[in-house]
Amino acid sequence: MKSQQVNILMLEDVESDSQLFGMALENVRANVLLRTVTDDRGGTEYFSGRGVYRDRKEYPLPDIVVLDLRMQNVSGVEFLKWCRSAAECRSIPVVVLTGIVREDPEIQVAMASGANQVYFKPAAFNHLANIAREIYELGVEAKNKSAAPMERASQAA
Repeated sequence: MKSQQVNILMLEDVESDSQLFGMALENVRANVLLRTVTDDRGGTEYFSGRGVYRDRKEYPLPDIVVLDLRMQNVSGVEFLKWCRSAAECRSIPVVVLTGIVREDPEIQVAMASGANQVYFKPAAFNHLANIAREIYELGVEAKNKSAAPMERASQAA
């Protein structure tokens, strides 16, 4: 049986980090469509369907968002606050995957701003693969949860 496809939007400004995450997803044989943007503006444009993100077949709304907290010139927390206030993003799980230290106060700010989970970028690839598997499983749960009301509505009709 083929695993369920999960659409992941990753906000990450370091290309090698997003590539490693993609490799980790492949390593655990996760069935994903991974789209990456490099800053909060790209994230808001993606959700709003503006510019190159207009085509929802090519750029479907994600089932889960993976967010780096510290991107060049921008804080991931700002995107998180926008996401939790925007109708098109509000109900989508956002997990933080960051390289900052656990004691950094920004972690608490991210949780208070609506992050569903925080992961710390590991040094070992096998640990990243375990994180990728957990994020994929969270995405499957979110996809199934969002599909359930639609299924009930179509059965009632």
